[in-house]
Amino acid sequence: MRQISPRQWFASLLIALPIAYVWLFLPLLRCQVVGVNPAFRAGSTQLARVFVSHDTPVGQEQQLLKNLKQADNRLKTFWLVHRTDRRQGRATIIYCHTDEQYGRYCGGGESSAGCSLGTPWGQSFLVVGRQGSTADVLAHELCHDELLARLGWWRVQRQVPQWFNEGLALMVDYRFTNPTPDSLKRATDYADEWAFQHLDGQPTITLTELSTVRDFFGGDFHRTMQAYMLSATEVSRWLAVAGRPGVQALVTTLSNGQDFEAEYRRLGKRKTRPFR
Repeated sequence: MRQISPRQWFASLLIALPIAYVWLFLPLLRCQVVGVNPAFRAGSTQLARVFVSHDTPVGQEQQLLKNLKQADNRLKTFWLVHRTDRRQGRATIIYCHTDEQYGRYCGGGESSAGCSLGTPWGQSFLVVGRQGSTADVLAHELCHDELLARLGWWRVQRQVPQWFNEGLALMVDYRFTNPTPDSLKRATDYADEWAFQHLDGQPTITLTELSTVRDFFGGDFHRTMQAYMLSATEVSRWLAVAGRPGVQALVTTLSNGQDFEAEYRRLGKRKTRPFR
């Protein structure tokens, strides 16, 4: 058998990597070149880079941009604690008017709400469909992007459990609770909704079972809804103690290499372990 030289191996790798990238991450590649795709047009807003499907009626595009402004205001209210704070998320927003188009950009077509895609080198994209052009979904996805921008792709993937990422995004997403600034009231509302999700006899889940994206979204619709409600209940309770400054403090300590669980407990001033 002929031995492959290091130079030949490296040359093969250079050929294989782009092919693997296109095959495995085709939706992300489509997002990266959306600016030259004739099926999309640039939206008129200074809040973010927005690309809208050409099939989108003008009135619907205007409503999308109006909802985006409302979502942006929610993010500022939640994340910007001090007068000198600034939004750091810079995601490109892509609106798909059809489910088929949404599936091509989100890697699936079962839901046309929203999804987030990012790269280790800092690019991020928020893809939304007809069900996701609301202020709630936009704010939810923008919150994911804000956390990604502040911590970086690698830390979000390796240090932040998915239940915290999703629970935090639900703090600016009012689809399941009233838009109250009272974290304890919101925690009660989410706990009630979580209990309601158990009425169909679904097995109880715990936060430790929701650490990764695969863990969080790996079940059926009912389990995923339970995961959302449990995560939002825990994060609401934590915010009632840590407050909005606690979110920034947690991000800062994680950026300095601290352990999530230890810092989460410390900032929440809990005597007992919060992970049930």
